[in-house]
Amino acid sequence: MGTWGSGSFENDDASDFAIDFETAGLAALSDAFDIVEVDYLEGPAAQRAVAAAEILALTLAADTSEAAISPELDEAIQRYAADIKPRKRALAREAL
Repeated sequence: MGTWGSGSFENDDASDFAIDFETAGLAALSDAFDIVEVDYLEGPAAQRAVAAAEILALTLAADTSEAAISPELDEAIQRYAADIKPRKRALAREAL
């Protein structure tokens, strides 16, 4: 059974991305934002980029525990928040 909804993480590809971010961290963000270099954008890649941008937005929040979809994602966001550079934010804007 798939996941679906209007939220950033409410689809299977975004949920999978959240798990990738928990394990791969910043490399997962870079991979998600690689869509800026493609000519034809597929839905799964777009969904992963939206989820990655949501994670970047959450790094700016003082408390992410309510917004993150799992305690594991919240912990990963806290772990990598300080390492996210302005360049990643620029990539997120471009990808979206």
